[in-house]
Amino acid sequence: MIRLLSLSCLLLAFAGNCQAIENAPDALQLMQRSAATVKLRGARMNMVFELRNASGNLRKREVETLIRTQSDSGESSRRALYLLPAEVRGLASLLIEHQGRDDELWVYLPAAKRLRRLLADGKRDSFMGTVLSNADVLGHKPEDWHHNIVGEDEYEGHKCWRVVSLPRGDAVIQNSGYSRRESWIDQQTAFNWRMDTWDEQGQALKRIENHRVQAISQQPGAFQAYEVSAQQLQDQASSRILVQDFVFLPQLKAEAFAPNALQQDE
Repeated sequence: MIRLLSLSCLLLAFAGNCQAIENAPDALQLMQRSAATVKLRGARMNMVFELRNASGNLRKREVETLIRTQSDSGESSRRALYLLPAEVRGLASLLIEHQGRDDELWVYLPAAKRLRRLLADGKRDSFMGTVLSNADVLGHKPEDWHHNIVGEDEYEGHKCWRVVSLPRGDAVIQNSGYSRRESWIDQQTAFNWRMDTWDEQGQALKRIENHRVQAISQQPGAFQAYEVSAQQLQDQASSRILVQDFVFLPQLKAEAFAPNALQQDE
């Protein structure tokens, strides 16, 4: 009798989950909406990076960040400048998103007074020494991936759709470094609470989670996480990013995100 009851419960749970998936939204549209939740019209913030390597050693960095999204195209730009420690002060990066062509990745090396543009596959490289990649920070373009809603789950009390994303072609794998992503997308707001990734060989690679998330009152539908944790699952390195002094600045000018502007940060 116990076995029959257990089997009945499993069948009911399975049927309920299937019904939920049947009623799920279009997966691509959901991921496009999710991407829009973090495209702020403009903002400035300081970030404290807590970087722990595979041996457990901890380093701290402080970075000033500017963000801007173009109202017409939805393309985002993100400029970051190292403030501390002193030995890396002045090091800067610029990520510029483009629709229909390669994104731009720039770095400024103050010691050499050199501004350098990185190749497209530089998106898979570490963002300023963190476990996060440049692509993780700028955002993975929904149109570059096949998306499938595989079920429902909860993340810290939020009902979410679990979405599996597979790359559309080898170029996406090469540029992102991922063969698979799985996201926890809020059913109400479409905010992405958690993302797990797999490397090119299909092995679990990273887990990225957002905490202390606040809605942007001046931009309905947009959100800012004040804490981001990222763990490298293969060597146990980790990063924790704490956002401080957040200011919403929708009037930031495009000139602040020109590559030459990085040299003016010194």
